[in-house]
Amino acid sequence: MKSKKMNVVCIMLAVLLIVVSGLYINEKLTDSKSEEAVSTNVTNQENKEDSATESEEETTTTNQEKVDYSDFLNSEQGWAFKSKCFEFLKSYLAGDEAYIKSSLVKQEDIYAYGHTFDQLQYMEFRFINYDEATKTANADYILEPESEDSFDYLDLTLQLIDGEWKVLSYGLEK
Repeated sequence: MKSKKMNVVCIMLAVLLIVVSGLYINEKLTDSKSEEAVSTNVTNQENKEDSATESEEETTTTNQEKVDYSDFLNSEQGWAFKSKCFEFLKSYLAGDEAYIKSSLVKQEDIYAYGHTFDQLQYMEFRFINYDEATKTANADYILEPESEDSFDYLDLTLQLIDGEWKVLSYGLEK
């Protein structure tokens, strides 16, 4: 009986020793991982600071080059420009060749888009720039047809000729 009790006690001590040593090993591993994590966090923080400094420099450069077109866009000519872009877009989507031809500065081949207005799940107008000297303005439409998971871009360049906006060029990019 004594030997049975002794065996049970030895087994319990062995199990306890295994559990304690397992905890000790786990603690050591956790500590080394924590040190690595702290080291990684410090390195990441340094990289973020470097990156933030670079971003600030890029923003400063970008802000210096940024031109405010709000006066143009809110003027009568700016509204006429936006209106002409939208009318051209509607005609382009509808395949209205007569309107498209009448809108072009140079008569060129007309190509179809392949999707109609009601087949778009997303559309966004983006004004790009206006050049007062040449009376030209650029914009594009971001289009996403329902049947696709990517965007198409209709680029437009218009010029003010005799008080009317005419399309110098248009193109579709996928």
